[in-house]
Amino acid sequence: MKVSAGLTYSVSTGELCDYVDSLDADTLLDVSQSTASPDTASHALCFMARGLKSNLQAVVATYATHCLNAEQLYNRFWHVVSRCELAGLRVRCCVSDGASINRKFIKLHYDDFPDDPITYRAVNRFSKEQRVLFFASDTCHLVKTTRNCLESSGRSPTSRRLVVSFYFNFNIIHC
Repeated sequence: MKVSAGLTYSVSTGELCDYVDSLDADTLLDVSQSTASPDTASHALCFMARGLKSNLQAVVATYATHCLNAEQLYNRFWHVVSRCELAGLRVRCCVSDGASINRKFIKLHYDDFPDDPITYRAVNRFSKEQRVLFFASDTCHLVKTTRNCLESSGRSPTSRRLVVSFYFNFNIIHC
């Protein structure tokens, strides 16, 4: 998810606290003396666990990111899966939207089942028993994105024209 610059987040409570002025923060941290200037996080990568047979619904990990690639997502994902499995949560499925980084991340699991033409599962390396982890698309999110794209299509001169006109050819039969 996209986040605003200057947003502060409490790691201990998991709450969004406030905004800070980046100049004041730089002064307090004396970042101006540093030779390296790290990029400000523009996105938050959030892993959430939901129970299939329970009411569990919790954020289990959050990472501040600026530019994340599929390999980094792969490493973070399996780290979170390992921690969940150690805590007794049995990870069975990974649900994500159709972003290109997520599709590349899923393709990184091709070697687990090279005979399958489509990668939709992976071996859960951290489960105690031999178990497979499935990849699924968040269909509600995909339908909402499609609706929003069609709704805003053609509103400005630079937008893509996604609205398709359907023409029906009716043959009139005279009796």
